[in-house]
Amino acid sequence: MVASTLAAEAPGTVLLMTTDGDGADDAVVDFRFFLEDATVEQFPAWESLPSPEVPPNKEILAERFEILSLLA
Repeated sequence: MVASTLAAEAPGTVLLMTTDGDGADDAVVDFRFFLEDATVEQFPAWESLPSPEVPPNKEILAERFEILSLLA
């Protein structure tokens, strides 16, 4: 709630980082509730860390690029 109050008063883009996925999920729910007119996006986590043997999931990669483009 404190973060959403600060975001409501911020003049531009607000980036909130959490320590885990559950915290991010909770923050998104709170922001969407308290900031009804704001665009709230969640940067998706990797399903597994990319490596030469396991390429990143293309859908997750696309979502990440889309959100990064919103921040640019």
